[in-house]
Amino acid sequence: MATWPGTLPTSPLIEGYDEDWGEIAIHSNPDEGPPISRRRFTKGIDTVVWPMLLTKTQVNTLETFFKSDCAGGAITFTLTHPRTGATITVKFAEAPNPEPENQLFRVSMKLTIMP
Repeated sequence: MATWPGTLPTSPLIEGYDEDWGEIAIHSNPDEGPPISRRRFTKGIDTVVWPMLLTKTQVNTLETFFKSDCAGGAITFTLTHPRTGATITVKFAEAPNPEPENQLFRVSMKLTIMP
């Protein structure tokens, strides 16, 4: 399994960071009475949006990591969760897209946290 490159930031930017805790319950509204909810899964599919500002060299490192080490997003890798500090296994939910910003590049990665 791949490991997040040490030359890339280990913490996301606060602006643009987002966590989505996967839904594990199902809800329905019967014809009469209160809404009904029940657990559907034991673990939801959690995602995190991880924004970073990178140098040109770091963007090249990220590109190599994504395309080679992670087989274009097919292979999982480990990194440290920025809020909990736990080591988590993730995979790219979509390809990162660097956007120029002054002398740096803004990259926002969408990652799926593996159960």
